[in-house]
Amino acid sequence: MGARNDGIAAFTVAFRGVLVDLDAAEEALVYELARRHGQPPMDRGRALARRLRALAAELGGVAPAVDALAAERGFRWSPSGADAVARLALGCRMRTGVRTLLERLEAPVVAVATAEHALVDSALRPVDGAFAAVVCARGARGALRAALARADAPADRVVHVGRDPAELRAAAALGMRVVPAAELSWLALGVPIAAAS
Repeated sequence: MGARNDGIAAFTVAFRGVLVDLDAAEEALVYELARRHGQPPMDRGRALARRLRALAAELGGVAPAVDALAAERGFRWSPSGADAVARLALGCRMRTGVRTLLERLEAPVVAVATAEHALVDSALRPVDGAFAAVVCARGARGALRAALARADAPADRVVHVGRDPAELRAAAALGMRVVPAAELSWLALGVPIAAAS
């Protein structure tokens, strides 16, 4: 893989929302937990999943967040945090066409995740070998810094593809070029960033 004509030396791609649908897996997990305890949420688990994500950010991971959510809601028959992470990994759906898109990018790709390594490793197994590196960190800024180090390129020659506005702002603050997830297919076709955006 060589550098692209428009000066891109590497891509960093967000795990959540770009590579896999972790949101839907979290919603399914907490919905099932609530149903098991006689509290089926009317929103199919969206509000509980948001609470789970807030706890994960606060506590540093999904495993302790599941345990905290179970204690908070009185879920006595909840799986352990580690078991919940394994269930999430099985429930994560790879976004359609991701492997093909990754193969078409003409520069190394680093996957960026703010989730447990076990979850990320298991969920990305279907595209094993598609990444120059996979980095996991507690926060987006730390994960992006680690990804820049692994990309071994100046920040202005690295493009971050993401969905989360805060993550995109963090990437821009580090000097990276940012592209919304919806434009990954344009990048894979070789369309220059200015034309794709």
